[in-house]
Amino acid sequence: SKVFYLPNFSTPNELQDVVNTFRLILDAPRVSGNQSEHAVSLQGTPEQLAIAEKLETVLESLRSSGGHNRSSVLVYEPPPEEAPEQSSVGAPNRCELTTCFIKALYLPDFSISQLQDAVNKLHSTVQVGRVCMVPHSHAIVFQGTSKQVALAEELMNE
Repeated sequence: SKVFYLPNFSTPNELQDVVNTFRLILDAPRVSGNQSEHAVSLQGTPEQLAIAEKLETVLESLRSSGGHNRSSVLVYEPPPEEAPEQSSVGAPNRCELTTCFIKALYLPDFSISQLQDAVNKLHSTVQVGRVCMVPHSHAIVFQGTSKQVALAEELMNE
């Protein structure tokens, strides 16, 4: 178990964004937020906890950056022997937490509806399995193969 203190996520909605991201991206059912202490607690495997630490750092830095340029941050890269084989177009591989790349896209100029449209495109066009919108940080976090990550970045740069 680990508790993350997030003083920059001060509203209930901002804290809930982190809870939702941890639940979805890490596939961690035991995640809860404590608004009064600006904290999120996570109970999970050592791998989930390690990736959660990296993800929290990325979300915190995106939240506080306030920049106006789009960017992307690689949160997690699987060891080469763990990464799934690349498949042909139209039949992407699904991957598990420790065999997926996890990427955060920072899209500061996107509205909430534009972020949702981007999430829908990632699902339909890139076919990523796990994607989470983090509206208060103007970010999208997703996991996928290296090919899916590259395609997603191209799609968001259009």
